[in-house]
Amino acid sequence: KDITGVGQFIDVSINASVNVTTEAGSYQWLVANNTVQRQTGRHASIQPSTKNQFECKDGKHVCVMLAARKPHIFKLLQKWLPEVDEPILPGLQSVLEHIDSGNLDTSTWPNTTELIDSLQKSILKIAKKTNAIDFMERAQGGNIVCSVLNTPDEMLNSPHFISRNFPTPVQHLDRANPVTYSGAPYHFEKSPWQINRPPPQLGEHNKEIFKEIGLSLQDIDALQRDSII
Repeated sequence: KDITGVGQFIDVSINASVNVTTEAGSYQWLVANNTVQRQTGRHASIQPSTKNQFECKDGKHVCVMLAARKPHIFKLLQKWLPEVDEPILPGLQSVLEHIDSGNLDTSTWPNTTELIDSLQKSILKIAKKTNAIDFMERAQGGNIVCSVLNTPDEMLNSPHFISRNFPTPVQHLDRANPVTYSGAPYHFEKSPWQINRPPPQLGEHNKEIFKEIGLSLQDIDALQRDSII
């Protein structure tokens, strides 16, 4: 709205917005005096949740979401495990028998702990024999939520992100060539996103800041002469 004049201001609480970044941390403490613990790639929680990151054959990691117990997940693993010469674990086999018999009532399947353990071990066995990008593409092709953990440079050079115009060149006044930045995380049709300017250079706005805290031009000049700023 500040740029185009179109749109509306939405009044929200800054404190409430910032509180979201603590996830359950604040209300768990206020309600029960419990302290949540951060977990790699997962939501903070009082009790540790199921690990969802697995190291692949090429040393890279994938993040696989295992929360949903859906038949297609188990059927994919049923096909995938023999392809990498790995057996189907008893817990997984038990679920497959339920699915094959038409029983989709998950309450009658093996208990959650045993089931998650079988899933994790099965995925780990596959990951150890599969490169990360191949694992991700196969998992996504089977409707399993999965992503590769990329470094920043890998992400900016990814064909997928490039096709979505994610890498964004920004011209700096002190550089001959543009610098590539990460762009918009998603596309909006009616409110296009753009980077309007490069980040400030070191000390670029010092004088404005010094004036805001009450220093006069004479004070600033004196500090510069004494090499303080």
